[in-house]
Amino acid sequence: MKALVYTAPNEVVHRDEPDPAAGAGEVLIRVEAVGICGSDMHAFHGHDPRRVPPLILGHELAGEVLAGPGKGRRVTVNPIIACGRCEYCVQGRDNLCANRTMIGMQRPGGFAERVVTAASAVIELPEGMGAREAALTEPAATALHALNLASRALVRPVPECAVLVIGGGAIGLLTALLLRTWGARRIHLAETNALRRDAARRASAVEAFDPLAGGGPPEGTMDLVIDAVGAAPTRKAALAAVKPGGVVLHI
Repeated sequence: MKALVYTAPNEVVHRDEPDPAAGAGEVLIRVEAVGICGSDMHAFHGHDPRRVPPLILGHELAGEVLAGPGKGRRVTVNPIIACGRCEYCVQGRDNLCANRTMIGMQRPGGFAERVVTAASAVIELPEGMGAREAALTEPAATALHALNLASRALVRPVPECAVLVIGGGAIGLLTALLLRTWGARRIHLAETNALRRDAARRASAVEAFDPLAGGGPPEGTMDLVIDAVGAAPTRKAALAAVKPGGVVLHI
């Protein structure tokens, strides 16, 4: 099969790789769509010691099961493969499993024509959902998990909160869209990239502004601030924007 292989920092090679085969309890998936996560970019630049080259990256994917349980189904994938037996797995918090592995990290990922993963890690797609939309399930789940954590700390319901999202990339925009579905009415998005601001406005999700050009909500007025960038300046901006007793969430 053809695959895009991370071979060294700042180097990927499109080349032939052995066809994978599904073992017991596994499925073989024909990849129809795959996203490029920010963590894939960190790995490409050599900033993630957990991703050791040569490695096929990619964990945001959707496709068709070619072999194994559910053959013929169109699915998306939970990239985490957990033990299923530990305290955290029993609680449904498999992201904390000490024995977990992940496609695109310890196992070959989805930047390839085919990928193998655990049968327990696939989710069948609803009728009519396209592969490109389905490949966004994993980053959307990341945003949803973060909002679930934040909502537990808020002193009032999300629809009553003023919210600032810092960063309009995939995670930031998905977070803003989810906030809108939760009923949040005052959502501000700080983003320096004009194309991303336009995308946010087209989605009717937020009041997007360029933090470098001024504007945006006054400091100390936000009930919830979500930092979807994770840089030192954005952490500082998040703390400045939140009101006393508010919540700052770093994704």
